[in-house]
Amino acid sequence: VDSENFKFNGLGNDKLTLLNKHEIVLRKTDFICNRTAGIKCNSASSDMPTEMVRLLRNGKMGILRIITE
Repeated sequence: VDSENFKFNGLGNDKLTLLNKHEIVLRKTDFICNRTAGIKCNSASSDMPTEMVRLLRNGKMGILRIITE
């Protein structure tokens, strides 16, 4: 989002559906629902930079890049 970046590491799971079109959640736990984008992450959505959250709330678009290994 603009010049803001946020990197994290986490795990995927066959049960991750990514069906929610409005919200994603990065979880430090292994809980999964349709909003979950990653589990057992080293960061959570609440760790995102405040400025990035503000920009997203004000309608700025961002890119979520998921890299698998």
